[in-house]
Amino acid sequence: MTTLMALTLCGLVVGLGLALVVREFWPSHARAGDAIENLAPRNLIFRGSEEAVPTSWSEKMGSWSSQHLSNLPGVTTPKADLDLLGISTTRFYTDKTLWALIGLVFPGLLGLFSVVLDLPLPWPVFPLEGIVLALLLWHVPNQRVRNRARDARRNFAFATISYLRLVAIQRLASTGIVASMERAASVSEAWMFLRIREELRLARYAGLTPWATLDDLSDRLKMPELREVADITRLAGDGAGVTGGLMARAASLRDRMLTVEQVAAAKATTAMQIPTAALIGVLLILLIFPAAVSLAS
Repeated sequence: MTTLMALTLCGLVVGLGLALVVREFWPSHARAGDAIENLAPRNLIFRGSEEAVPTSWSEKMGSWSSQHLSNLPGVTTPKADLDLLGISTTRFYTDKTLWALIGLVFPGLLGLFSVVLDLPLPWPVFPLEGIVLALLLWHVPNQRVRNRARDARRNFAFATISYLRLVAIQRLASTGIVASMERAASVSEAWMFLRIREELRLARYAGLTPWATLDDLSDRLKMPELREVADITRLAGDGAGVTGGLMARAASLRDRMLTVEQVAAAKATTAMQIPTAALIGVLLILLIFPAAVSLAS
């Protein structure tokens, strides 16, 4: 095999791998027939039910990984974060497996290029690098989900403040507490309100109280703000007049969130002082150094 043929083969392998990775992460549109079929009641996945049967090769790979690798020591599944973001466990482990495969294959491709280019590199280095890189990239989806969930919880907390105020406004119109909670959740089409609306709908069908459902949702999503909503609406369900309490709790949550934002802003400002001082020092050196060299010469 000539050098040109080897380089062409390596380029084809790398291009195929990149094409598969891009195809996996590229957003796609579902066909209208499949979307309508998924809306059928038999295809709806309710809370506590099993996930849908995997059909594509990537879903099967993620399903196998979640079944056989999730119980290994050191492997954690952020169930609360995945539930908050609406990501299935199969999809999460599909991403983890793809990242690990990329880390495992990439050093091998480098080793193949080194053989083609006749570089004196020891071959045992590449398998070891592949294993280490695969272990590192295995945790990349965990960090991505953690960061997205942190931002989602902050947005959800601010939405909770608006939701409490909307419930209080409905109560001022002499609306029942259950109807007030459902109408307040129907005001906005934001994903936070859609999540609350879906939980209230499921609670109505299951014969549960809305505050019990929000309490359970708070535990599953690790959202203490929802627990406060559940506590104060539970008082209203017991016959207490809590309209003023709803507004007061919303104001308390708002002040707490603003305090957290101010502390974060202060930390960011403090963290910027060191790079700013280093930049000023470099500029001073650039200004003083030529003059010092001229005087010394």
